[in-house]
Amino acid sequence: MRLTQEWARKNSASDIRLTVWAFNKPAIDLYRDLGFELRAFDMGKQLPVTRDMPVA
Repeated sequence: MRLTQEWARKNSASDIRLTVWAFNKPAIDLYRDLGFELRAFDMGKQLPVTRDMPVA
């Protein structure tokens, strides 16, 4: 993570974002310890698959 932040600063980035699953408490705790903060919620819903659905 330190190298990522150094790279970002050298490339004029003003923000670093990451995605973590809500159930992954150890990762959330780690990222908070590293100075990350909760900024938004990303919500989703799994849809049931039916036999007549076309496969993409």
